[in-house]
Amino acid sequence: MRVLVVEEDPDLRARLCRLLRARGHAPIAAKSCLAAAQLSVSVDGVVADVELHDGSGIELVKHLIANSLATRAVFHTACDAPSKLASAARFGHVIPRDGNCERVLATLER
Repeated sequence: MRVLVVEEDPDLRARLCRLLRARGHAPIAAKSCLAAAQLSVSVDGVVADVELHDGSGIELVKHLIANSLATRAVFHTACDAPSKLASAARFGHVIPRDGNCERVLATLER
């Protein structure tokens, strides 16, 4: 599975990509919404934060799904705003950022 990982934290982004590769997936890393949008690549899944420094992970995923560039998403986030979490849940699974990257991948692989 090709997976777009959109994460500002370089250590977390690298960890998610390593785990994806170890499970036989092909991760594509992006550090921002802009970097992800510029890729113009079709992926099977997206792992993104709800809030990124240059935009909304929700809007990014919404755009990717609407344009058939992604089929599923998992939001891995520290955001606790109920309205944003509810909005994210319309486009994918929402998992609190608690350091459990395995949970993120297991959810993505369902």
